[in-house]
Amino acid sequence: MIVALVGLLGAPALAATLTVDPADGAAYPTIGAAVAASSSGDTIQVAAGTYAECIDPDGRDLIFSGPGVTVDGSGLCSAVFTVDAGEQVTLEDVVLTNATGRGLVVVDSTVALTRVVISGAGTADASGGALYGSGGTLVLTECVFAENTASEGGAIYLYRGTSLSDTGSRFEGNTATTGAGGAINLYWEHNAEFVDTHFEGNTAAGSSGGAIGASWSTTLRLEDTTFVDNTASGSGGGVYLYALSTTVEVLRSTFDGNTAQSGWGGALESEWYSSLDIVGSTFSGNTADRTGGAVGLWYQAAMNVQDTVFVGNQSVSDGGGALAFQPDERDVWPLTVDGSTFENNTAAGNGGAVAASRRPGPASRTVA
Repeated sequence: MIVALVGLLGAPALAATLTVDPADGAAYPTIGAAVAASSSGDTIQVAAGTYAECIDPDGRDLIFSGPGVTVDGSGLCSAVFTVDAGEQVTLEDVVLTNATGRGLVVVDSTVALTRVVISGAGTADASGGALYGSGGTLVLTECVFAENTASEGGAIYLYRGTSLSDTGSRFEGNTATTGAGGAINLYWEHNAEFVDTHFEGNTAAGSSGGAIGASWSTTLRLEDTTFVDNTASGSGGGVYLYALSTTVEVLRSTFDGNTAQSGWGGALESEWYSSLDIVGSTFSGNTADRTGGAVGLWYQAAMNVQDTVFVGNQSVSDGGGALAFQPDERDVWPLTVDGSTFENNTAAGNGGAVAASRRPGPASRTVA
């Protein structure tokens, strides 16, 4: 009787691997055909080649894998991949491009990208050229985001409540045409961490945050991360922070040659409640038109700088060639600098190295 019941119920379904290869009559001819035949938990293995498609897992938890695979949505869809039904999706070793839309849209879902390249995606009038997200979780590992374009968040724009972690990815040559974040815009209540990430040559052409713009109660941690030759037309040539809820940690990171063309904080500008904890980092050759050739902080926030090197940074028309600290005119906020080196920093105004003030009285500051 028990044997009969087992036979009626059947064994649990096992995850399958579905192969996509237009040259193999026994395989699926398109990625979309494989998705339609798949079940949650399956892997879709894609043969090398270029596929002009738009993919939606449609509620299925799937793994997409394909060394040598490019998926191009140009002229076909608003996003090459759309993951918006609570799925758990993994992409490995694929290239996404879309000259007329985004590479990827993620809403309230979990997506892991490993060695994924998204390049040449996005348009000047939409946010998030490579990736638009809101809610859910994003895990990026050794990816490349290059030459993407958007109105804000040239590569990635996250609207609200997303967990983002990145290890070892590169963001190069991305552009935000009007808004913040040449590479990434973290707009509202995100948790973001970058480890061993490289940002180079990204531009916020009409706003702040040449590489990263983060705002509105977002939490941010930078570890062993590099910012090179990023440019903002406004403030924060590398990173711009606005109204964050917790202290931003900058650990063992490098900022070199970043520029705030008409604003504050050549490498890093922090405003409105966004305290900074900078440890073991290097700031060299950064430039701001206003205060803070390397780092600027303004309004109700503290700054702690430990074992950090500032070399050759410049405030072109104002003070604080390396650091500018302007916390508040009512309360006392601490500036602590310990074990750090300042060399060849220059400013047109006060403080070739450090300018600290709170109007009308002095800021609380400790320099050791």
